[in-house]
Amino acid sequence: MTPDGPREFTVHNQTHVRFRNGTYEGVAYSNTVSTPLVGPLLQVSKSVSTPRASINQIVTYTIALANSGNRAAQATVVDPLPAGLSFIANSVLVGGVPLTGVSPAGGIPVGNVDVGATVLVTFQAIVVSIPPGLQFANQARVDYVFTALDGRSVNGTLHTNTASFGVSPFRLSASASSSTTVTFVGDVIPYELTLTNEGSEPLENAVILIPLPEDLAFVPGSVVINGVLMPGIDPYKGIPIGTLLPGQSVGVSVGIRVTGVPATEQVVIQGQITYTIGGAAASLLANPLVFTVVKPQVSIRVQVDRTQASVNDTLQYAAIVRNDSSFALDVRLSDLIPPGTSFVPDSLTLDGQPQRGTRIENGLPLGTLLANSQTVVAYRARILSSAVTPGLPPILEGARASFTFRLADGRVVSMTAVSNAVKTDLYAPIIAVTAAAQPQYVEPGESVGIGAIVRNTGNLSADVKLIRSAYPSEYYIRDVRVAGRPVPGFPLSEGLYLGTIPPGGSIRVAYIGDIGTDYDVSLPDIVGLFTARFTYQFGDQVNSGESRSNEYVIVVDQTNE
Repeated sequence: MTPDGPREFTVHNQTHVRFRNGTYEGVAYSNTVSTPLVGPLLQVSKSVSTPRASINQIVTYTIALANSGNRAAQATVVDPLPAGLSFIANSVLVGGVPLTGVSPAGGIPVGNVDVGATVLVTFQAIVVSIPPGLQFANQARVDYVFTALDGRSVNGTLHTNTASFGVSPFRLSASASSSTTVTFVGDVIPYELTLTNEGSEPLENAVILIPLPEDLAFVPGSVVINGVLMPGIDPYKGIPIGTLLPGQSVGVSVGIRVTGVPATEQVVIQGQITYTIGGAAASLLANPLVFTVVKPQVSIRVQVDRTQASVNDTLQYAAIVRNDSSFALDVRLSDLIPPGTSFVPDSLTLDGQPQRGTRIENGLPLGTLLANSQTVVAYRARILSSAVTPGLPPILEGARASFTFRLADGRVVSMTAVSNAVKTDLYAPIIAVTAAAQPQYVEPGESVGIGAIVRNTGNLSADVKLIRSAYPSEYYIRDVRVAGRPVPGFPLSEGLYLGTIPPGGSIRVAYIGDIGTDYDVSLPDIVGLFTARFTYQFGDQVNSGESRSNEYVIVVDQTNE
């Protein structure tokens, strides 16, 4: 039931009988029988997105189906396109829902068109050739079926209006290219586009738009038009070309930086050109370029066997290097020996195999790591006394891997990966000696007070012996005191045992030096210093060390006042 307009869904029927008797004629009427009409009442219209198009331009058809009847209908739209139009695969939408794998020529299943509902069917086609008469005209057919009250399936067909649009007698070609199809994060892709007006009419107000996926960004100031750098053009706002005369070509390039890795490892760049022809707006899509973004994934995990250690202790390190990429990499390790330590010769192993004679202080080439493989580098390092500095900073180790790979276009790329940091806290005493003499200037027969303060600013106790420097003859030591307590003397060879100095502790040593009356003032100035020799224990290991004080000077002069 597909009437042209609304009507009552009832058929009224009444019969009558004419009769004559002699000269009398009459009519007798029956009762009226009303029969309800059951079925869909479909109206269908077709429209096209543009009144005028050009070669390679995409147009969108819209078919609207409305049901003002009283039964739902299952509808199918059949719309063979005329020659010169090519259907764009997977562009069909029914009620806004995409239908993949269907085409208008093979029939678009619309599904149920419910009573009172309107369903929109859209699809796209591209102009591939100029038709005779410079116009495309097209009419769609709608096949439908509905179920009557008695269960019968009733079929019907109706046609849309004819939708038409004109085609301009011109052609713009756009060819996109790049020097590479494989890239990586941080790389700059050169995107090049050549436009040619192959028609006989000028194309005005041409602008290139290059929509970028999320993980790409334009390089500022990188637009080049016909070999001329145009740093003032912002490609995000479009690249203006102006008028393309018949037969004219324009070459445009722009740099695009890769800022991230897409989930599918591929990005598509497709430029679009908008322009006007005879005052009508038109557009053209360039060929799409597909780029594969590779992501080399190298990880380094460093382990150490001790979290606390002291001087001369040995630390066992292990560096686990993984290549989680889908391709092979050439890898070199560096920064394997932390500051304050030295490599223990012949301690290196690769995947458990000893590497005797190999040094790693200047780096370790691992060679080629295959895809999804790992190598375990193990070695030992001994803590040096030079690691003991004020504040006792820990021994920190963090290895670095430099790796290279070759792209399909022949480029060799070098990158770096950094490991985690592992820490070993350092335990040791830090013994410092400060010396002083007062007064500095004396005459023969006078005395000098000499003192030394021995401090431990480390985190371990130390047993300390203080050694003094030798003095010239006619210079005598007396009244030696340690922490204010008198001691028998300060022998030059044996030194002075101070006992144990705990962390944060200090001990003061003081004595008097007498200058003899017959002291030879022509001798050089008296220069003295102290040396603290100490031992300490960490775990089962006993270490020793020494620390020198500053120098003090005593000037003996007859002319001193």
